[in-house]
Amino acid sequence: MSNGYAIAAVTAVLRRRIDEGLSADKVGDIVGSITVSALPPDRIVKANQADPIQVNLFLHQVTLNAGWRNVELPSRNSDGEVVRAPPVAVNLHYLVTAYGPQPYVPEILLGHTVRILAQSATLEREAIRQALTPAAPDPVLSALLASNLAEQVELIKVTPEAVNTEEMSRLWSAFQTHYRPTLAYQASVVLIEGRGRARPALPIRRRGVYGDTLASPEILAIEAADGAQEPITTESLVVIRGRRLLSPDGVQASFGSTVLTPAEVTATTIGVDLKTAPRPLAGVTGVSVTHPLNLGQPAVPHDGYVSNTVAAIIRPVVTATSRNNASTETIDGVDYATGQFSVTAGRPIGRDQKVEILLNEIVDPPTRPPRGYVLAVPPGNGVVDPAVEIATVAAPYVRLARGDYLVRLRVDGADSLLDVDGDGRFSTPRRTV
Repeated sequence: MSNGYAIAAVTAVLRRRIDEGLSADKVGDIVGSITVSALPPDRIVKANQADPIQVNLFLHQVTLNAGWRNVELPSRNSDGEVVRAPPVAVNLHYLVTAYGPQPYVPEILLGHTVRILAQSATLEREAIRQALTPAAPDPVLSALLASNLAEQVELIKVTPEAVNTEEMSRLWSAFQTHYRPTLAYQASVVLIEGRGRARPALPIRRRGVYGDTLASPEILAIEAADGAQEPITTESLVVIRGRRLLSPDGVQASFGSTVLTPAEVTATTIGVDLKTAPRPLAGVTGVSVTHPLNLGQPAVPHDGYVSNTVAAIIRPVVTATSRNNASTETIDGVDYATGQFSVTAGRPIGRDQKVEILLNEIVDPPTRPPRGYVLAVPPGNGVVDPAVEIATVAAPYVRLARGDYLVRLRVDGADSLLDVDGDGRFSTPRRTV
């Protein structure tokens, strides 16, 4: 790949090609001494002086190459290290302008330049090296030679580019100088290597080819073992129903990022105990089934066939509640408290989960609707390093009306359940504020 000197190297090679071509055609014998430059057009003609005998090559635009820009995206691993370092691919857009003090001179220069660039439609690798090799010590040309332009994977192609009258007029207006006969060319593609270096991979020691019948598992439903209509909690036995679930190389069930090895597996059902470690977190999570494949010598489990992903709501279970009223006050005959409410869950809660405590007033007064509150647990859920989970979360409250409340815990959108008494009314868990 080329480096940051590559764009300037292309300009230098084209300039030398034009210079050597005009010399080989002996154009100077007809029009006089010719200068080939690579300058902005407004610096060619000096004030109060006649036009020089000159061909100017000006890079007026650089664009991303559509064919190479998405060939390989930058990639880093989980530690932020560069895994792949793709090049930056650009096209170079040039304006070739001819100048002359006498009639026909610009046309002569432009005609020969067109022939030279048509003959140089592809910049060969050896020609690039020769064009950039300085005849005398020159630090700039030496740097351009070190651009590795001749070694890049794609050769540079030079092609004429169509520019209509309106576009050309805008360009020369921006140059703030008088228009001269001009042609547009595109040089493509220049591949500039990034400075990030990919970590090299070890060579392949052994090649292996494996054949198997495609039989991906398929999940049809996820149910609590107590019944298809029963909710799933962090303490539940879960049954995954589907097709082609059994595999001779083992079965894994993934609940989010938690991978479980089920104890009971048949072709159509998988039984999973969520109380057995490792335990999945409460919340709305995706469930999938994987059939590992033992590959290599010695055989090592690899991800083989993976089922579809089905969403499951795993509800948290509240095991204890408490509150601490730091202060109380009475406003318009209503007693209010300020303090902190705590809830303990059966399965610890992760640091990054969103947690809320839901309170619903138990009484049903005839003169007003029952009160309800949503208390947000602060970000981090109170987890202290190096721990990543916590069993008891706490949420502050300000001016919460005192009374008896039913308590629920909401973790990542999944709400805990309430117990029902003999009359069919919600009864516990409850807490008096």
